[in-house]
Amino acid sequence: MDIAKIIERYGDITGPELDVLLSSEETIDVPTLLSMASEGSKAVVALARSMAYRASADVGNDHELVYPETGYGHPTI
Repeated sequence: MDIAKIIERYGDITGPELDVLLSSEETIDVPTLLSMASEGSKAVVALARSMAYRASADVGNDHELVYPETGYGHPTI
């Protein structure tokens, strides 16, 4: 992928992220890509769940679960 397309798609990035994008010549078929996305989503949900359980154990269930700097929050039950 050339640098103009990378900047158009991802913004003006530099450093290791740019090096990875420029050096990537690997192609991935759609089923593999969808599988990777699905597995990544499952991992993120599992991580968020464990972090919520840990926070609840640390501060108790009478606190609101909030997402910093977003204005979103959920009561814990």
